[in-house]
Amino acid sequence: MRDVLRPGALAGLPGPFDLVFADPPYKADALSRTLKNIADSGCLASGATVVAEHSALTDPPSPPSNLVLSDRRKYGKSLVSFFNHVL
Repeated sequence: MRDVLRPGALAGLPGPFDLVFADPPYKADALSRTLKNIADSGCLASGATVVAEHSALTDPPSPPSNLVLSDRRKYGKSLVSFFNHVL
C-alpha cells in the first residue's frame, strides 16, 4: 500500500503490475491526481487494469490519455471504475 498522492511515492516499485487497486479520499481532485500519478509512474504493464473507488455523488474526472474507462459499477454512494492501461 502506498500514498500515491505524495510526489515520488511510486518510484522504485518492482512492477510492472497487471492489477492496481486505488481508493483515494473522496475529494474531487484526489481521484484525478491518483490516476495521473499511477498512469505516469511507469509501474503499469501494457493492458493492466486499474480499479478505483470514488464517490457516486460527483462526476468523476476524465482519466489520463493512457487509461481507458472500461466499466463502472455503482454500490450505494460509491462508484467503482475500471480502467485499462494502453501504451
